[in-house]
Amino acid sequence: MKKKYYFFVLLGLLGVCIAITYAIVKKHSISAGSIEKLLYSLTPSITEEELERDGFINISGVQPKENKVISRFLSKVETNKKSILKSFYWYEKDLYIKILFYDPDYKEVRSWTYLPIKQYAISPDKRFSKNYEIAENDNIITIKLINIKNNSIPAEQFLADEILYSYYMN
Repeated sequence: MKKKYYFFVLLGLLGVCIAITYAIVKKHSISAGSIEKLLYSLTPSITEEELERDGFINISGVQPKENKVISRFLSKVETNKKSILKSFYWYEKDLYIKILFYDPDYKEVRSWTYLPIKQYAISPDKRFSKNYEIAENDNIITIKLINIKNNSIPAEQFLADEILYSYYMN
């Protein structure tokens, strides 16, 4: 009888451990839904300072040097590890927020671009190859993402590569 009691206690503890582990993994996991939820939670009046405090990187214009966070993201993509890059930039007086997520299950970089002032997503869940192009011109290095078809969208898609960012060569 005592052995049965210990067995059920251990079984119950195992169940609690599994439930706690599941809750922690679920809370910290990255998914398309969690990215969209993050973007849509941003207020139209969000500032650069608030974005930087929340881990977003300003990629407006040509950067003074190579960005270590972006390099780490690209390195993780090359080695097929799940990774996320949160960035923002200004274009024609509008603030754009871009989140890139590398999903090793699909071997694609997924992209969401969002205009907080308009509360509008531009081409949500755009897809890019894990390969990228590096170009050098007039001492400026440009990293370009190679656009690929999003197979979850049956309609024909306009594919255009996108510049991730540029920086001055040192």
